[in-house]
Amino acid sequence: MMQLNDSPTAGQVLPPSLTQTFVGEYGAGITASALQQVAVINRIPLRRRDWIHGSIQSRMNYLIDLSSDPSRTGRFDKTMLRLFVLVIVALLMMGTWGTLQSLRDNPPPPAAPAHHR
Repeated sequence: MMQLNDSPTAGQVLPPSLTQTFVGEYGAGITASALQQVAVINRIPLRRRDWIHGSIQSRMNYLIDLSSDPSRTGRFDKTMLRLFVLVIVALLMMGTWGTLQSLRDNPPPPAAPAHHR
């Protein structure tokens, strides 16, 4: 394992810095390669589409395209953050609704009267 103070050797491919916020060529290449391997292993044609997903080839192309433009990655990150917040809010609302429905349908038993000695 390489330590922070070690120097890379000639020709060594290093991952991008953890502080980078855009999809770099390194990460896009690894992910595109993984998508291709999934397609091969599962015998899925790269250009096959279905009603929910685009083709694996189009996803690979999107990643490679995204990696060449950090401003597009920023827009993508903002969209994903909004989607994440929306999902969390929806989960909280559904949890609250479910709890209220449960309490309405099954009210807690009345408290026993206190006995004084």
